[in-house]
Amino acid sequence: MSLIGLDLSGKPEVFGWFLLAITGYFLITSLVLGALDLVKYYLPYFIVKKGANVTGSVIGLTEDECQSENFEHYLDHPEVGTVSSELLDIQRQRKSIEANYHSRYVNLANATRLLFDLAFPTIFSAISIFVITGFLWPSCSQIT
Repeated sequence: MSLIGLDLSGKPEVFGWFLLAITGYFLITSLVLGALDLVKYYLPYFIVKKGANVTGSVIGLTEDECQSENFEHYLDHPEVGTVSSELLDIQRQRKSIEANYHSRYVNLANATRLLFDLAFPTIFSAISIFVITGFLWPSCSQIT
């Protein structure tokens, strides 16, 4: 059995572990990055669902209650404790929820990219170099 010109007939398990590690890395990377893309796609849905039943902290009304016919005559007065201030508070809370979800997604995506694009390949490369050096070392000492 040969891998990139190396004769591994003496230790076929080295080739097997190497192949398993590479395949596992690509499988896990594909699954995690695919899951991140799905979260990114459905993020607006999560935000809308989370902000659907937000009530204002001024009067305690929902957005639908504020926009009903009973409260339309209050919308022209921006004083505290009115329906218009309640709508502004609900909009502020929804923007806060949206910013929070986007921030969490960006932090998760950045950490995942660092793990799969930098940390894991670096560690895997170092271990691979160590194992291949250990495999090649006896054959190098026979040459001299």
